Amino acid sequence: MKKFFDAAEMLFGLVFLFYFSFLNRSGARLDFVYLWAAAGSVFFLKGAIFAVSGKIKKRMPKIFSSAFNAVFAVYILTASVFYICVFGSMAFTAPAGCDCVVVLGAAVVYDEPSDMLRDRIDAAYEYLAANPDADVICTGGKSAEDIVSEGGCIADALINMGIDESRIIREEQSSTTVENIRFSRDYLLKYDSAAVVTSGFHIFRGKCIARALTPLKVYGISSSGISAFTPHYIMREYVAFAVDLFRGSYRE
Repeated sequence: MKKFFDAAEMLFGLVFLFYFSFLNRSGARLDFVYLWAAAGSVFFLKGAIFAVSGKIKKRMPKIFSSAFNAVFAVYILTASVFYICVFGSMAFTAPAGCDCVVVLGAAVVYDEPSDMLRDRIDAAYEYLAANPDADVICTGGKSAEDIVSEGGCIADALINMGIDESRIIREEQSSTTVENIRFSRDYLLKYDSAAVVTSGFHIFRGKCIARALTPLKVYGISSSGISAFTPHYIMREYVAFAVDLFRGSYRE
C-alpha cells in the first residue's frame, strides 16, 4: 500500500507539473497558476524520495508519512466528489419559466466584456429572449483599471441586444461570487425562482450560494462547456468552495 501511495504521488506530481507548464505557456490571464507547480513539486518529490531512498524513509518519523498520505487521500476523495458535482451541474439547465435570471460577473477589459463574460451575456440573452416575463439581475463591481462595472457592462450589452431596460436590475458593488448573490438578495426575495447564469465550472458553487442565501428555487444555465482550462478553473473553485465553508459564507 505504501508503494502504491508513493507511485500515485509521483504520477500526480508529474501530471500537475505538466499542466502547470501548459497553463504558463498558454498566455491566458489566469489566477493561482503556481498552485499547480507547488502541488506538483511536493507530490513528486515526496513520492520520489520515499520510493528511491529507503534510508530516508526509515529515518523519517512515521507520523509524517502517514499524515501526508492521509492528506493526499482526503484530497483525492474530496476533489473527486467536487468534480462530479461540478460536471453534474453543467449537465442540467434551467427550465423555462424562471422568474429571474442572475448573471454572475466576470472580468471586464476597460469597457468591454472579456470572452468569459461575453459567453455569460449571450447565454443570459438566449434565455431572456425565450422567456419574456423573466427579469435579470446583472452583478459585479468595478476594478480600478476598468471604466465600467461588470454589472453595468452586462446590463448595457443586454440592452444593446434588445432586452428592455425595465427588465434589468444592476448590482454594481460586489467583488466575489458570494457578494454577487448576497448584494442581490433583496431583489431576489421578490421572486420564487431564479436561474444563475455563469460559466460551466462555476455553476455548482453559484447555485450552492444562491440556495444557501435565498429561499428561492435555484437553477443553473451554463454559458460554456469543457476546455483545456477547465481543470484549472475547477481547482480554483474547489479552493474557493473550501474557503467559503471555512468562512461560513453560506449562512444568511
